[in-house]
Amino acid sequence: MKSVFTKFALSAILGFALSLTFSCSSDKDDDNSGGGGENVLSSSSGRSSSSVAPTDCIGFVEGTQREHYGKSKPQFCDARDGKRYVYVQMGTKTWMAENLNYKANGSVCYGGEEVNCNTYGRLYDWNTAKTACPSGWHLPTDDDWNDLMKFINPICTDYKETYVCSDAGTKLKTASGWYITSGIPKGTDDYGFAALPGGFDYYDDDDGDYYYNALGEWGQWWTASEYDLLNADVSAIQSKDEDVMFGYIRKVNLSSVRCVKGNAPPPNSSSSYKAVSSSSEKEQNNCSAEDNDDYEYCSNGIAMEEYDFVTDKDGQDYKTVKIGKQTWMAENLNYAAIGSYCGDGTSVTDENTETCDTYGRLYNWATAKTVCPSGWRLPSDADWNVLMKFVNPSCSDNSRCDGAGTRLKSINNWYLQSDDDGSSGNGTDRYGFAALPGGEYSISTLTNSNCGGGDRQGSWTPGQPIGGNCPSITTTIKLFSNAGSDGYWWSSSENASNAYLRTMSRSNEYVDRLGWDKNNHYLSVRCIKD
Repeated sequence: MKSVFTKFALSAILGFALSLTFSCSSDKDDDNSGGGGENVLSSSSGRSSSSVAPTDCIGFVEGTQREHYGKSKPQFCDARDGKRYVYVQMGTKTWMAENLNYKANGSVCYGGEEVNCNTYGRLYDWNTAKTACPSGWHLPTDDDWNDLMKFINPICTDYKETYVCSDAGTKLKTASGWYITSGIPKGTDDYGFAALPGGFDYYDDDDGDYYYNALGEWGQWWTASEYDLLNADVSAIQSKDEDVMFGYIRKVNLSSVRCVKGNAPPPNSSSSYKAVSSSSEKEQNNCSAEDNDDYEYCSNGIAMEEYDFVTDKDGQDYKTVKIGKQTWMAENLNYAAIGSYCGDGTSVTDENTETCDTYGRLYNWATAKTVCPSGWRLPSDADWNVLMKFVNPSCSDNSRCDGAGTRLKSINNWYLQSDDDGSSGNGTDRYGFAALPGGEYSISTLTNSNCGGGDRQGSWTPGQPIGGNCPSITTTIKLFSNAGSDGYWWSSSENASNAYLRTMSRSNEYVDRLGWDKNNHYLSVRCIKD
């Protein structure tokens, strides 16, 4: 399944396996600068389409050449506003060699600054982008992008399978205009495509505002292909990577547009979902997790959906929810497998307890890999990455995902954010995931050889200097903790000694990724459908 970005952090897509850090500013803020960290933005040398400012196409001759980022390229004229755009032939298709800058209703300049439109073109939501290309041109489909990738790198397969095309980003990026990242080569712009990092404008469901992101660091372009009811596919290139990445984002977000010559292909009649306009999406945004009951849940604030159910090996039924293209259990697993425990005060027991009734059982990693119902599995890192990107498209793979905790946590059964703070630790449960804080059970062994104090074996005091010949003391500590405060969920992914997990806390808004000893921790399990 695709994530928001493939290696983006999208490897779902895959992965936003990157470590991209965005500098964000609200559309309402005065500081509209793009993020850059310690990177240095190289100077731009190309002329944008709006550097020529005619108002019509009278007297213009199709194919007239213009110098653009060091190459002479043919131009066409957009009859709607007289703007001239350069274009290039790549394989069997003709692509615009600059981002669209047509002032359609709802489109914006990054940061509200016209100078950014002059360089990077405008940003569009998906529904606007579908109709924004000039007459005789169309918004490229997934297939158009696939053909482009194979032209650049023939070993790349359709991104519905791999979600990334190695080294294609370097060959499409301009040599200037991108933040410079140590160890990453500058763009070579082999074909004159002149990809530029126009950033994007991200809609935050929680506060209902838009936030500009990553000017100079990230180029992101809409495709005409839908992912599902709320999302559509995009391609992306970033300054910190050499590849082109693919994934999906919310249709209400704003991205750049490149057009392909020719009429748009007919829509896919086999699609199992129906497109909705931004206005109809907003009209349906009329439910919340407060409306959830035993049979229905609010899906992304849009509409109530019916739960499906799955039965475990004990015969217990669990609610399941669809989030993007994934289907997740909406409850922590409570199957009484050997190698699992229920919390009981500060300890654990094999028997069922009220804690298990609410938060599910805790499993060691080896057991966790085997306990999901038939047709379901313990999610991998890649599965978790896809979920994170659906919740927050700017999140990177295998790293902390800001805001995702709030949107995934249940609206009850979390303690206050701190013992002396009246703020709730609950979430908004925007997708019906209903993450619950089952805590953890850990087993640790401590060995202390500081048995000082002369020859008095066993009577040493911690902190005394070593003295005498008393033996080392080994203590095994078993502790059940953090139920109601923190949730920990295994993934099936591992390295030599650790297995990876995702965690949420009552006291913060993010989902974090950690690696813990796979043998001495017992954590919650959420299963994902095969």
